[in-house]
Amino acid sequence: MDTPAPHPDTTEPPRRRVTAYAPVDGAVVPLGLVPGAERPPGLIWIDMVAPSAADRQQVEAWTGLTLPSAAAMRDIAASQRFRRRGQRLRLILPVIELDGMGQFSVQPAAFILTEDLLITLREGEPNAFRQFADDLVERDPGELISGEDMLVGLLEAAIDHMADLLEQTGRELAPLSRRVFTATGSLTGQGRRLDRHLQVILRQVGKLGDRVAVMLYAIGWLDPLPEFLADLSHHAFSAEQLRRIDLMDRDLAGLERTADHTLSRVQILLDATMGTISMRQTAINKVMSIAATIFLPPTLIGTIYGMNFQAMPELGWPWGYPLALLAMVVSGVAPYLFIKWRGWL
Repeated sequence: MDTPAPHPDTTEPPRRRVTAYAPVDGAVVPLGLVPGAERPPGLIWIDMVAPSAADRQQVEAWTGLTLPSAAAMRDIAASQRFRRRGQRLRLILPVIELDGMGQFSVQPAAFILTEDLLITLREGEPNAFRQFADDLVERDPGELISGEDMLVGLLEAAIDHMADLLEQTGRELAPLSRRVFTATGSLTGQGRRLDRHLQVILRQVGKLGDRVAVMLYAIGWLDPLPEFLADLSHHAFSAEQLRRIDLMDRDLAGLERTADHTLSRVQILLDATMGTISMRQTAINKVMSIAATIFLPPTLIGTIYGMNFQAMPELGWPWGYPLALLAMVVSGVAPYLFIKWRGWL
């Protein structure tokens, strides 16, 4: 019960793959990269996943471009993420990956748009790309006939994927909230189970908080993109594509608000969990303090009469020992009754 099931939408391990997409016989179909082959006619998208040096050289020979390395994509300055040279557009964008343990990570991906072709270059295999590629081969090629269409469609798929992941995170928060605010237990075995239960909740809340932080980082990275694309010459994007770009801007704003709200929920749960743990620790310290208060007077009496002085007349009394025991009992019961009367226990 305490360990969540792995998220069904996980990122697959990257496998070296280069796939070209082109309209063939009335449909958009994927074409494998054949070493040394000529560029297939009508290409609209080349998707490169962890390509080898030979793959890079072949695509560079087809397009006349210099493809960025994985290290260059990771180390690129924020001001250089969106660039345009003539009719060529290069974007370094974040791609959120989700592993089998439910953790998010951001990996950079390159989107290079020429006059008639989109090239994507990445190291991972996020679900957004797989879903877009699957949908692409089922569409009428008349719907996606240019690199600009491919770019806008991929960006929409990536934003939709982020929205799905954020929604999933919100759904996972709901049962945690109920578990935190309904947690009860005593200082016996049930209390120990509650302590372990709260520790598990704390780890899960921290994991979800990390997810939202990664999501906000990716949203902040993407936030200037719609404005950058809209400011380009209208010859680069059609009116319909510009409308979709404007919708992306609104979607990102909505995602940011949702992520902020989700992060607030995470913070509330984190505070509630830490508060519950603190209350548990306070309750334990309270019991230990009361126990020390109750046993302190009897201990003091026993310590006094345990001293080996010769001039202690009580040691010679016939009823000295029973009286000492009675004094110890009374001195212990009296603080206990006082504490109960004040409602401290």
